[in-house]
Amino acid sequence: LGYALGSAWGWQAGTPGPEEAATQFMRLFHGPECRGLTAAYRALDRLAHFWDTAWDEKPSQRGPGYKRQVHNFFDRTLALPNVPDPGTLDNKPFFAVRYAKLLERASAAEADANLALEALLENLGRAKRNAYALEVFASLALLVRQNARLVLGLAALEKTLDQARLECGTIQFPSAVAKLRDAVRAAKALCEERERVFSNLVATWGKSRYHKGCSVGGK
Repeated sequence: LGYALGSAWGWQAGTPGPEEAATQFMRLFHGPECRGLTAAYRALDRLAHFWDTAWDEKPSQRGPGYKRQVHNFFDRTLALPNVPDPGTLDNKPFFAVRYAKLLERASAAEADANLALEALLENLGRAKRNAYALEVFASLALLVRQNARLVLGLAALEKTLDQARLECGTIQFPSAVAKLRDAVRAAKALCEERERVFSNLVATWGKSRYHKGCSVGGK
């Protein structure tokens, strides 16, 4: 949408206005039967910004790259909650404090993803043109929503571990063990959701491009 309108306004700045231009774009690009896609596009834009700013960066440990001595490489990461000490269950909680602002934004990002997905999936059957673009956007909304849920889930997991530590300190050992089991189940659920979302993304994008590393025509 930005590329299309940028090119149009390069010839005739500001005409038509933003709202009318966005509506015209949706009608031409997806078909007049579609509804609510402008709001979905706006939500996707906010989701892209969330994804771009939701990570810590650290120097990459990957193999040599092109002109590594000139171009610095960084990996995106998050600090995970600490594993409890096996004797005291001390987990040294930090996640909720360190990522307090990110947690607030994650809740908003999850709401944006739900808004975008509702409009995108509703219009999949309506779009007369470029329906596949809606599938791609939906796969991205699912990916960013899972990332928001990951951040929120890690904070909840740390809280559960913290409760286990407190109960261990008051000699409520069965309850502490139950909390540890809850934390394990929560961690597994986050990993499983991540894998499902990524598999969906690979399957969706694989409709228009070859999968990475596959052989085609003997090459």
